[in-house]
Amino acid sequence: MLVRSTFYAGLKGWLGRWWSSQNSHIVDLLRGASIAGVLKSFAAILAFGLSVVLGRVLGAEAAGVYFLALTTATIAATIGRVGLDSAVIRLVAGHASANKWADVSRVYRTAIAIGLICSCLVATILYFAADFLADAVFSDATLAGPIRVMAVTVIPLSLSVLISRALLGLSRIRDSVLVFSILPYGVALGGTWLLAYEWGVNGAIVAYVIAVTAALFYGWIAWRRALAGRSSGHQSQQVASPTKELLKSGAPLLIGAILQLVMAMSGTLMLGVWADNTDVSLFAVAWRTAVLITFVLLAVNTIAQPKFAELYARGDMESLAATASKATLLMTACAAPVFLVFLAAPEFVMSAFGSGFSSGAATLQVLSIGQFVNVIAGSVGVLLVMSGHEREYRNVQIIAACVVLVLNVILIPSHGAIGAAIAAASALIVQNFLFGYYVWTKLGIVLIIPRSLIQRSVDGI
Repeated sequence: MLVRSTFYAGLKGWLGRWWSSQNSHIVDLLRGASIAGVLKSFAAILAFGLSVVLGRVLGAEAAGVYFLALTTATIAATIGRVGLDSAVIRLVAGHASANKWADVSRVYRTAIAIGLICSCLVATILYFAADFLADAVFSDATLAGPIRVMAVTVIPLSLSVLISRALLGLSRIRDSVLVFSILPYGVALGGTWLLAYEWGVNGAIVAYVIAVTAALFYGWIAWRRALAGRSSGHQSQQVASPTKELLKSGAPLLIGAILQLVMAMSGTLMLGVWADNTDVSLFAVAWRTAVLITFVLLAVNTIAQPKFAELYARGDMESLAATASKATLLMTACAAPVFLVFLAAPEFVMSAFGSGFSSGAATLQVLSIGQFVNVIAGSVGVLLVMSGHEREYRNVQIIAACVVLVLNVILIPSHGAIGAAIAAASALIVQNFLFGYYVWTKLGIVLIIPRSLIQRSVDGI
């Protein structure tokens, strides 16, 4: 008992000394990331639970139909936002920090108006193209109905994401994560359990439409609450319209967002073309499960965007490098246990979705390797975007998208879900290697190797 008390006291003292030795930037980043991490972990549990319910209630083949319909709607919603996600964060945060609340409101209203117009257009196109996609692309006429129903979700999905980004710009982390993931997954989980037994795939899709609409409604309330009493802030005298600012920032990043979707969803879509719905379901479930490895990366990136932009704008490269490097080491330590479980016991993990999913064990292992590399590489993509290197970011995305598409074409017809997993993992590895190369050559920062080792190496020369 005495030994245990001594151990805990020593550990507490070491943690206290370590925390006090960190610079204010890493403390701010970790404090904010811890809040986002808890919320995103809860969202990840809900997403995992939704996948389990879909697999058990619908079965592997019907769940594949659901995931195909969801993939098409997600791509449509991304196009409907025209790349405004990061632009909204940057502009809202910038105006809010200067107490220009009138400008904050103008940016928000303009972003919502653009998103509403574009997402309505895209949703209409998807609705009327459902038969073509089902017949000509997926060679499955039964997909037309689910795609048509899922098209309804494009508008609330686009707008709820934009509102969540605006809330993040105001550092409303809880509300942002609630709108972006917790409410959609949570309400969809309960709705699917209630509706899918009776209406099958269409019932699950209706549950998702209700969930995203509920998230949009909550986001609207949260935004009004966040700006209550602040609308009297002074307005910028600059004549630049928020429309021009948003579209100027959003246009180049839209390409990156679409290519990121190619990375994440081309496997599902191409399996729908060349494989059966069971393979689609196995890959989609394994992908969603493997992404749990990166929850800590997503949490840190949520807070890192404004912090990295601030440090780079001030020219404080030493603090930028130290903050990013320490965050990478901590993320790796947090992600390693989950990665090892997925690598060592993939059949056990996949069997949670139903007996028909155990055959996706190897698919989960391959995807887990790619996602773990994504974590140990650190926030390299965020560093490039927040330091103004959008062109390099876009070029890397183009290369990675080409890798995944070429490998999908080669591997999926003969290897199915495991082929799609190899393609996705390979593209992630290539993407992060190139991101890391550009972060090194453009910013002089190396994240995957501890800075202390680099410094000792340099000192020893």
